[in-house]
Amino acid sequence: MKFSLRALTVSVGLLFTSALAHAQSAAVHGMVLFGSDQLYVSHIPMYMTPHDHQALIKVKISSTGLAAYAKYNTAAGQQYFTLAPKPFVLPTLLNGTLTSFKADLYRGSFEQGGQVIASNITVQVEKIEYQARLSKATKPATSLTYMTLNDGENSFLAHKLTAPNNFDHIVQIKWLNEKAATEETVNANLEVSNTIIKNVNNSDLLQPIKSEDSFVKSFALTDRLTNRLQAGQLFTIASDGSIKEAASEETASFQVVSDFYCTQGPDFFNPCD
Repeated sequence: MKFSLRALTVSVGLLFTSALAHAQSAAVHGMVLFGSDQLYVSHIPMYMTPHDHQALIKVKISSTGLAAYAKYNTAAGQQYFTLAPKPFVLPTLLNGTLTSFKADLYRGSFEQGGQVIASNITVQVEKIEYQARLSKATKPATSLTYMTLNDGENSFLAHKLTAPNNFDHIVQIKWLNEKAATEETVNANLEVSNTIIKNVNNSDLLQPIKSEDSFVKSFALTDRLTNRLQAGQLFTIASDGSIKEAASEETASFQVVSDFYCTQGPDFFNPCD
């Protein structure tokens, strides 16, 4: 009889989140809303129950929320929006039991003086792009790592959280070269915590890979708050798949357009600056 390790891992994960769901009560789980053609939410975490999860989720929102969001989001770069959902049990969202929820949409932080621009909107889950339970015992990462969420010409990078003194960070990037990337440019697919590392064998790869997957990209920097990506910076993808700062637009793969959200751990309440 053959067994699938991948299927077993998924099953254990679902049992784990189901057990968590039974053990937890409903709470308000604040989220950052971002995107253009495709919308995403990022759960605002803490290193304590019931908020100890990093989660990036592809979503749709109801028309009233979408109209309010479009009114205040600008072509110059992603602005800062948050959702204050009605209380729910987070693991039921992460294990697929809960597929939609109601929330108020804020321009700015719902906890720090933000403005309500749409009330009681419906948020529909399309796909859990990434999820990981946070632990105070996790060791700091050795490299600065961001997960890519593709949204056409403009994409988003979300910092992968590790140790409690880490930082929750999302930036918008713009790809600078028209050269198309294809799956043939990829020479390795390694599964890591429900995401995929893509090592690229072509130093001229200057365009996002068109895929539904999230990608882990390691930058040639130490994983510290002072090294976080900031608006205006230029980066290129190296032949080994790592990402390094570029000297000019001519040699760059992408530019950071909007550094719109950053908070410091372990409570992720205080802004990075």
